[in-house]
Amino acid sequence: KVKLINSENNFDGLKDIFKTIKPGPIKWFDDPQKGRWGGSADVNGLKLDADFTDSSETWEGRKIYTVTLRVSGSPDHPLLGKVYFFLHQSYMPNHIMIAEAQNNVASVQIESYEAFTVGAVCENGNTMLELDLNEYPGSPNDYRYSDKLESIDELNEQKALLLRDINQE
Repeated sequence: KVKLINSENNFDGLKDIFKTIKPGPIKWFDDPQKGRWGGSADVNGLKLDADFTDSSETWEGRKIYTVTLRVSGSPDHPLLGKVYFFLHQSYMPNHIMIAEAQNNVASVQIESYEAFTVGAVCENGNTMLELDLNEYPGSPNDYRYSDKLESIDELNEQKALLLRDINQE
């Protein structure tokens, strides 16, 4: 997940957006945006996608990619205004990036070594998009993770069993 390259990160209006949008609950510990933004990268003529460029850098033996995340409008549904991109929590405090639409496109760039799910909110909170970079056909194979994600429910069950075992000792 690594670092940001560019972003406006002016959070004016973000509080108002959260009055409008209702993201789903966090269900996946290692991929907290997964399942929160409607599950579709193509909604109402707006599309969230990504491009990957090898940065020629590595981190702990993993190739780092420059990833361009982009929301595009269509001729029938132009993209206007701000787009809020919701990234993996490893980008905190910059896990929400903001881009202004220009020429029907809003985009941000990040550097990343592993896939995660991106949420995007546009049209003053009226349209939510979601792109799982692990399942995205354009993601490089060595960028994808192969581990099974653990749900918050599974972790809570493991915690309950562990606490029960501790209390029985």
